[in-house]
Amino acid sequence: MYIIPLIPRLNMEGEMYAIKKGLNEANEKANIINIKLDEIFDTIKWDLEVIKDYMPKMEGQINEVLDELYIPLSTTQKLKIVILIIPLLVSYEQENNVPKLVAEKIHELKNLILSLKGSGKKF
Repeated sequence: MYIIPLIPRLNMEGEMYAIKKGLNEANEKANIINIKLDEIFDTIKWDLEVIKDYMPKMEGQINEVLDELYIPLSTTQKLKIVILIIPLLVSYEQENNVPKLVAEKIHELKNLILSLKGSGKKF
């Protein structure tokens, strides 16, 4: 007599559906995060474009940052580049009489960077 092991029949359809659904949800969340990051960096570029004309002493440095932001880089690299110019912009604002628009844009840039750093996301 042969011993035939009894193999329980597994219903894998439910498990596979749950896994596929979880992967789709994770993918959607990642896409939303990437869209938000793209929007933030677009705002940063716009703000820098606006203020550089009001800050002639920093126009060269701002243009260098903008050049870096317009080439394909990782989020981490872009963040590192932008973080470096923020203290310079703040110092310039404090040392010079800048228009209200420029002060507001610098404040917005600071807040955008702080929100990225404080979001808990790893870059």
